Amino acid sequence: MEAVHPAPLLEIEGLTVVFRRERERFFAVEGLDLAVGRGETVGLVGESGCGKTVTALAVMGLLPRPAAGIAAGRIRFDGIELADPRAGYPPGIRGRRAAMVFQEPLTSLNPVLAVGEQIAEVLRFHLGLPAGQARERARALLAEVRLSRPAERLGDYPHRLSGGERQRVMIAIALACSPDLLIADEPTTALDVTVQAQILGLLGELKRRRRLAVLYITHDLGLVSRIAERVAVMYAGQLVEAGPAAAVLKQPLHPYTRALLAALPGPHKRGRRLAAIPGAVPHPGARPEGCAFHPRCPLALASCRRERPPLACAPGGRAVRCPVTAGIPAPEGPRS
Repeated sequence: MEAVHPAPLLEIEGLTVVFRRERERFFAVEGLDLAVGRGETVGLVGESGCGKTVTALAVMGLLPRPAAGIAAGRIRFDGIELADPRAGYPPGIRGRRAAMVFQEPLTSLNPVLAVGEQIAEVLRFHLGLPAGQARERARALLAEVRLSRPAERLGDYPHRLSGGERQRVMIAIALACSPDLLIADEPTTALDVTVQAQILGLLGELKRRRRLAVLYITHDLGLVSRIAERVAVMYAGQLVEAGPAAAVLKQPLHPYTRALLAALPGPHKRGRRLAAIPGAVPHPGARPEGCAFHPRCPLALASCRRERPPLACAPGGRAVRCPVTAGIPAPEGPRS
């Protein structure tokens, strides 16, 4: 099992999320264990289709119902159960104590409301601020996320802002009520490298200043090395490796983590063809028997095709779902 932070704010135990289509059932997440400590950043990594965003939506109570639901497991936020189907999602958590920044701000922001109104709406709903105070607080939030001319931008509509500016507005909305947990779902994917660096720097500064716990979802292990204390790697709905970011990135244990690192570009690979992972993440309704990664794994044995490996403890507070690599020295990850 994964080593748990001494004071976890978010605890996920055995989370299983099922999607239903007519008479079919697909497991998007299976038996996930994950913890995020207070003031800690955890990177949740994997290709598209691995279950990262579904995990975040389950935490926030935003799974598309009735098509999807939590079939098993527990989600606790500061000791409060979030996944009890009988009680429903508890009030006062989503938007107030836990907030989420979505991947594409243009589809997340309301196109017919000025951005200042969208921030003020959150403040009025959760904190009961009168209109004047909410508008002034919205201006201060835009200044905090370093949007130029914040007083003027209150009246701007989302389509008038650049991608980086819209993402700053999304961060301002997420931070409006001073949450304890921020879930960032690939917030820099659609941005150019310069703006990406600015947003990452901003999130890091806000995390330190506000002592935020951050669950950062990404497919980029190189990015995780810059922002996270711990990393959790998902594949086909399961956790396949977890541990301190520095250790996982320097000497990855699972073949999937190794393949992700090998595919990263870098100065030491200049002039060389980048490695690629053959195949694709299997559809939740067509996952292979045994280890889900075995069709793409260069180390797969006959037993990998028959037996699904458990998540096992490894030295240094790490966990890995691969018995094959237990006796094979892990190669060092790419140098920065």
